[in-house]
Amino acid sequence: MFKNNDDIVIERQEYGVYNVEFSFINNNNVNIKNIIGVDFMKVIYELNKDLIDELKINKIDKNNGEYYLKLRHLFEDLGFPQFYSTVRIHFDRKDKEVIVKGKTDEIELSYEKNKEIVKGPNFNMDCIISCPNESELYVKTVLKLYWNNIPITDFLEKICIKITKKIIKRLKEFVYNLTINV
Repeated sequence: MFKNNDDIVIERQEYGVYNVEFSFINNNNVNIKNIIGVDFMKVIYELNKDLIDELKINKIDKNNGEYYLKLRHLFEDLGFPQFYSTVRIHFDRKDKEVIVKGKTDEIELSYEKNKEIVKGPNFNMDCIISCPNESELYVKTVLKLYWNNIPITDFLEKICIKITKKIIKRLKEFVYNLTINV
């Protein structure tokens, strides 16, 4: 189990399969359930430009979309390639839940392809976001990662977990302080 003081829990079921749990609380009574959707990835990108070089979004409709993410070339000095990922995502809204399913897939967006940037891990994500009230969300995710070109080692696993926690922590801080002016 990988846990730190900000209540982000990442638990390995087996190599490449993880349970991720955390919560969002908004200090200003903003209905944060309503901002979860295809375009929310823009917020994640803006908060993490030191980790993500490029984001493209194809919003198919309010519940379906495609993403292209080119990650920053973080470990160039160690000989690691730069990675990108293409993702299809679906949001299913229920009364007090948002169910999010994402998976690596081919997408209709055009993006740069060259030998210097390689496809990152393939993944499937099943996420349940419980919304007991307007300003509180609980997130439970099962994330399955598998690499076609690189074996998952303890070193690579720790890097992925550290980056994931950094992204979640920034997102939690953003949501906590979010205000909407009318």
